[in-house]
Amino acid sequence: MIDMQQTTPQWLWWWFRFGIGLAAAAAGGALLVFLLWRLGKAVRWARLPREERERKKAEKEHLLTQVSGRGRTAYLVLCLENALARFGLEAADWEWVLQRLWALTEAPESQHRRLFEVCCLLPENVLPYESYEELTAQGCSDALLAVWEAEEGLPEERFQPMRDLYAAAGWRLCVLAPLLTAVYQSAAFSWAAAGGNERKVLELVRNTETMMQNWNIPLPQGSGLTAIQKERHPGWGPAFPGVRLSALLKTRTPEEAAAEEAQKAAKAALLEMNE
Repeated sequence: MIDMQQTTPQWLWWWFRFGIGLAAAAAGGALLVFLLWRLGKAVRWARLPREERERKKAEKEHLLTQVSGRGRTAYLVLCLENALARFGLEAADWEWVLQRLWALTEAPESQHRRLFEVCCLLPENVLPYESYEELTAQGCSDALLAVWEAEEGLPEERFQPMRDLYAAAGWRLCVLAPLLTAVYQSAAFSWAAAGGNERKVLELVRNTETMMQNWNIPLPQGSGLTAIQKERHPGWGPAFPGVRLSALLKTRTPEEAAAEEAQKAAKAALLEMNE
């Protein structure tokens, strides 16, 4: 048998053994660094308050953690639809509102006006005023008209119907109003794409889910939730036709809905003239 150690130069064996030792030392050093990093992470985690640890764990495990802002907004609109169904309210009465909420999922990145329209239809921006004149005189709408190209956030002809709609909802507004506000805030926080907003939106979603469960209102499930979970994008995310996920509306664009409303108004005016 040939002895390799006798046939190989001693200097070559020396470098070979040195290389093995160096590799082992590097591997050991890398392992040590990794273990120290894990230890530091564990120590930082242990020092966090219990509430903070639970919040971070819930964020990591939530179904919408990787979902875009549009997807989370769509989820909250589905929550609102479930609440309307749970309370037995007519979807047709809420169609104008729902169309504008769903429009947020397909609004262009620069189309901030859609967000402004949703802000103006919130109960807190409608119910305090007895008339449209009072709204434009005292509300935020007048101060922002120049910003929004002198266009009204809430059309005058929609003011009284909106007040009547919210008044008819009565005590149910204690759930519906926070849901409407949650949809707006989810879109606003996600659209801004500033640091910390992802956490705000997830916290908003969790608080909404807690309120829904307290009122025995089912959370979104089925094909709608599955479609939303596929919207895995950072920030606000790309547009998608969220209204197709609606369980209460026909798949129509806001423009199509507006055209139908105009036709209905024209027919009503014609009937009045004939009378």
